[in-house]
Amino acid sequence: MKITLKLFLTLFGLITFVVLVSLALARWSFQQGFYEYISGLEQNRLQRISGQLKQEYVAAGNSWETLKSQEMNSLVNNLRRDSDSARNRTNQSERRPPPEVRHHRPPPHHSAPGTFSDEKGPPTALYDANDEFVLGDIPADVFGAGIQLTLYLEDETGEPTPIGELRSWPKAGLSAHSQSKFAEQQLVTSLLIALACLLLAGLVSWVAATRLLKPVRAILRGISELSNGRYSVSFPEKRQDELGQLMADVTSLSDTLEKNRSAKNRLFADISHELRTPLTVLAGEIEMLKAGIRPFDQLQLRSFEQEIQLLRHLVDDLYDLSLSDVGGLKYNFSPQSVLDVLAIVLDSMHKQAEEKQISLELKVDEGKFETNIDAKRIEQLLRNLCANSIAYTDAPGRILFTVNKDNNHIIITVDDTKPGVTEKECALLFDPLYRQDASRTRRESGAGLGLTIGKNVVEAHGGKIEASPSDLGGLKVEVSLPLLTGVHK
Repeated sequence: MKITLKLFLTLFGLITFVVLVSLALARWSFQQGFYEYISGLEQNRLQRISGQLKQEYVAAGNSWETLKSQEMNSLVNNLRRDSDSARNRTNQSERRPPPEVRHHRPPPHHSAPGTFSDEKGPPTALYDANDEFVLGDIPADVFGAGIQLTLYLEDETGEPTPIGELRSWPKAGLSAHSQSKFAEQQLVTSLLIALACLLLAGLVSWVAATRLLKPVRAILRGISELSNGRYSVSFPEKRQDELGQLMADVTSLSDTLEKNRSAKNRLFADISHELRTPLTVLAGEIEMLKAGIRPFDQLQLRSFEQEIQLLRHLVDDLYDLSLSDVGGLKYNFSPQSVLDVLAIVLDSMHKQAEEKQISLELKVDEGKFETNIDAKRIEQLLRNLCANSIAYTDAPGRILFTVNKDNNHIIITVDDTKPGVTEKECALLFDPLYRQDASRTRRESGAGLGLTIGKNVVEAHGGKIEASPSDLGGLKVEVSLPLLTGVHK
C-alpha cells in the first residue's frame, strides 16, 4: 500500500470518527433537549388541569369524592369545554360582529388545532393529600414518579395547603405525530449533513495527502537519481520545514558525491600521469640502449635508479594515503616536546636549504611545548612541510618556523618567501597530487601526496592544518595541536 493511500485513509478515518462522534453527541443533545421541551409542555398541561381541578374540588365542598367515579380525560375535557364556552360567550358579547358579516363566524364548539381538548396527552392520575389514588390512568409499565405537580389551596389563615398531586408519565419516545415528524426530520437532516461532511472530508483528505506527499515524492526521485549515479540533483521548491531541511541535505549529499566523483577521476588521472612519466623515461632509455644509441654504464644505471626511486616514492605515498584515509596508520602516542622534533627536522634539512641559498629560521615563544604525539609521524609532517618550502621557494629565499601557544593549543607556523599563492590555490593544496604549476613540471621529486597525508596525520592527533598566503610573500602553513593537559606555561 502506497504512503499516499495510507495518509488518505488516516486523515479520512480521523475526520470520519470526529464527524460520527459529533453527530452522535448532537443527536443525544437534541433528544435530551427535546425531552425537556416535552416535559415543559406537560408541566403547562398539568398547570391548566390543576386550575380546573381545584375549582371542582372547591365546588364539591373541598373533597375529591365526587370525582372518583369519573375518568380523567373526560372530566378535563368537560371542564375545558365549559370554560371555553363561557369565555366564548363573554368574547361574543364584547366583540359582536356587524350583522352583514355574522354569517362568517366559525361553527360552535370547534377548538383550534393542538388544544388540550383535541389531545389526550400522556397517562395522568390525581392523588389526594394522603397520597391516595383519586382518578386517572396509571400505565402498566410505569417507571419512576414521572412529572409531579402539587395542588395547593389557601386555608382560613391564607397559608397554602396541599390538597393533592397530579402525576403524569410521558413516554420516553415521541407520541404526538407532529413531534415525531419533527424529530424524524431533524434526524434525516443531520444524516444528510454528516454525509456531505464525509464527502467533503474525503476530498480534503485526498488533496491534503497528495499535497503533503508531493515533496516526499520529489525527494524519492532525487534519491533515485543519486542511486543511478546522476548527482546533479536539486529541488526548486524552497521550504522552511523538516522536508525542506531534508531537501537541503539531499542536495548537499548530491554536491558532495559529485565532488568526490570528480576528485576520484582527477586522482586516477593524476596517478596515471605520475606513473606514466617515469615509466616513459625508463621505456625511452631502454629503447635507446637496445638501439645502441646510449652505452650501458654507471650513468645510465643512476638514471634508472632515479626513475625507480620516483616510482617507489609514489607507490609508498599512495599506500600511506590509503592507510591514513581509512584510519589504518598506526600511531604510538607519548608525551613529547614539539621543539625536540622540530630541531631534528631543521638539522637534517639545513644542508639542502643552503644548497638552494635558502635560510631556515626558528622563532619560539617562552614556555613548554609538550603534547601527546607520535614523534615519527609529526617529524614526517614537518619534514614534508620544510621540503615543500625548499622546493617551491625562489633563491635567495627564507623559511621561518614559528612556535607559540593559543587557547591550549600549540601553533606551528611555516612561512616562506616568493613565489606566492592565491586563496583559491590554498584551498586545493591538501588535495591528492595537486601542484601549483599547471604544467605539472616537477621542481623536485615529490609526488604531490605529502600535504594530503600530513592533513590526515594532524587530524589523527586531534588538530587541524590550514594554508594561506604568507606575509613573507609565499605560502603560510599553520598546524594546530592540542597542548598536553596540565601544561600551560
